[in-house]
Amino acid sequence: MTRTPGPRPVAVLLLAALLALPAGALGTAGGVADTAAGGPHRIVAATNTTDYLMPPEDEQTRESVRRAAVDVAGAVAGSAERLHGRHRQLTFDEAFADVEGDRRLTLIEARAADIEAHIARLQTAKRDVVRALRDGEVTGDTFLRRLATIQAAARAEAGLIDGIESNVATAADIPPLRVQTRLDSLRVGLLPIEGPVTDAVADAVAARNGALRVYVLAGAESEVFATVENGTYVRESFVGSQYRPGATPQFDIAQALARAQALYTWTNLTAPSSPRARGYGDTAVYRILWTHSQGELRTFIDGATTEVFREIQRKRAPQVPTTATAGAREDGLAVSVNTTGPTGPMHVAVSNTDTGLPADATVRVGGDVVGTTGGDGSLWTVQPTGGFTVNATAGGRTVTVGAP
Repeated sequence: MTRTPGPRPVAVLLLAALLALPAGALGTAGGVADTAAGGPHRIVAATNTTDYLMPPEDEQTRESVRRAAVDVAGAVAGSAERLHGRHRQLTFDEAFADVEGDRRLTLIEARAADIEAHIARLQTAKRDVVRALRDGEVTGDTFLRRLATIQAAARAEAGLIDGIESNVATAADIPPLRVQTRLDSLRVGLLPIEGPVTDAVADAVAARNGALRVYVLAGAESEVFATVENGTYVRESFVGSQYRPGATPQFDIAQALARAQALYTWTNLTAPSSPRARGYGDTAVYRILWTHSQGELRTFIDGATTEVFREIQRKRAPQVPTTATAGAREDGLAVSVNTTGPTGPMHVAVSNTDTGLPADATVRVGGDVVGTTGGDGSLWTVQPTGGFTVNATAGGRTVTVGAP
C-alpha cells in the first residue's frame, strides 16, 4: 500500500461485477458448505484458514476500481449527523433528570421507539445505496459519501442507546435489567449497518485517517466490504435474505452455537479456546465469537432463518495460507502474486532482477490502480473474484501476471 504519510486521498476498490460462481470457480479456495435450510448463500470452506460467508450466486454485481479524494460534502454531512445525535442525547438527559419512576420508563420507551425508527430508515438507506452502486446508478464517490453519512448516523444512534443505558445505571428507581432487553434489541438493528470497514470508510471520508482501499461486492440484498491496512485484513459481509427480524425463532442460543461450530470447521477445530456465544435481548439473533491463530471471527446467526446473515473477520494477512502463486520476469522486473481465495487478502511483490532489491511499483488489478508497493516492494490488497490480471509498473517498465 502507499506509504506516503499524512492525509491522503481515499483509494477505493469498488467491486461489483456480474458473478456466476459455480462450485469449481473457487478452485483451491475450498468447497461450499450447504446450509441446513438449503439457503441460497454459501459458507465457503477455505483451506487452513477461516471459512467465510459469500452472497448468493444469483446476486447481480459489477466490478470496477474507483479513486476518490477526502470528501468535504461527506465530512459535513457526517458532522451534521453527529451534532444532531448529540442534541437528541442532551434533550433526553434533561428530560430524564426531571421525572421519576414510571414516567422515566415512559420516556425511555418513547426514545427507544424513536431510535428504532431511525435505525429502520438507515437500514433502508444502506440497502438502497448498495443497490444503486450495483446497478451503476451512482458513482464511487457518491457511494462513499452516502455510506459515510449513513455510518455517522448509525454511530449517533448507538451513542443514544449507550446514553439511555448510562442514565438507567445511575437511576435508583429503575432496575437496569428491566431496560436492558429493550436496548439489546435495538442494537441488533445496527448489525446490518455498522462494521469495521464501513467505520474506516467514514473516518477516511471525514479526513480522520489516511488513504484507504476498500473492496466492495454489492448485491440486491447483500454486500462484502474488505480492506488490508498495515498487514491486517478486515472483512465484513451481510446477506439480507437470511435476516428476518420478528419471524418465529427456530433456534435457541445452544442450537445457534452448534450451527456455527458445524459451519466454521477449521476455526472450531483449531481455536485455542471455545467460542463465546451471546444473544440480544428478546430477539432471535446470536453472535458467536472465536479467537484463533490468525485473528478473530464474529458470526451472527438469525434463529428464525437458522442462517448466518452477518460476519466480521480480522486476520493477520501474512498468516493466511497462500492457495496459488503466479509470477513473471521481464525487462528487469520480477513480479510475484500470492492469492488466498476470492475476497481474501492478496500479496504482490516486485523486485529488480538486476539488483535483487525491492522495487517501488504502481500495481494495477484488472487495469485499475490499487496501490504502490513502496520501498519494500510489497503490497497487500484484496483478491477479486473470478479471473484477473496484475500489472506492476516501475521506471517505465511494466510486467503483467495472470491470475493464478
